[in-house]
Amino acid sequence: MTGPIRHHGGQGPRGRRSQLARVSLKLMPKKAILVVGEGRETEPNYFRGLYGEQAVRDRFHVVIKKGIGFCASAAVNLAVREKGKGDYDQVYCVVDVEGIAHRDDLRSAITLARKHKINLILSNPCFEVWLLAHFERTCRSFADAAAAVQVLSAHSQRKCGKAYSKSDEQIYHLLKGFTEQALVNARTVREKDHNSGPVADCNSSTEVDKLVSLLLGK
Repeated sequence: MTGPIRHHGGQGPRGRRSQLARVSLKLMPKKAILVVGEGRETEPNYFRGLYGEQAVRDRFHVVIKKGIGFCASAAVNLAVREKGKGDYDQVYCVVDVEGIAHRDDLRSAITLARKHKINLILSNPCFEVWLLAHFERTCRSFADAAAAVQVLSAHSQRKCGKAYSKSDEQIYHLLKGFTEQALVNARTVREKDHNSGPVADCNSSTEVDKLVSLLLGK
């Protein structure tokens, strides 16, 4: 009597399919992505941590450049220079909207980014709004970056056991477990709470989820 057919070593139909998927993934050319942050610490620290994820490394080669921490137009100018040094498939510049006093500079940054085909990723008023989305969905208006940092730090202390610090090199890993919720919160705030209005005019909101979602393949 013939016994049941057994597939050894995971080489049955499912095993072969998953093996082929892994092989084809390895053979796929990686896209080269340049990410330039306005800040000198927080943005580069966050994206370096994100780039450590295997899901990102499997599909992208990401170059991360820190900014000079001055203004949005300075960050875009840096992105333009760095873009000219390499063969990148896409270039992203992560900048803060900040307050009304910076509006002319932001307009210049937006114009320059469009001219050089650089994807501008805005946070209003600051990058910490994206980090705050890991803990709550909020469209509250912040007077400045310090006000957003204060709320973020309270959440971080309560849920992660330590206050937020701009210089924390492990900021991505600290918040990693909340990333899925952050993606949902940031998108919902833009699309529902602010009716898909321009982030530059919507305090508070952020577009960082778009870049994170792209890199993680979400």
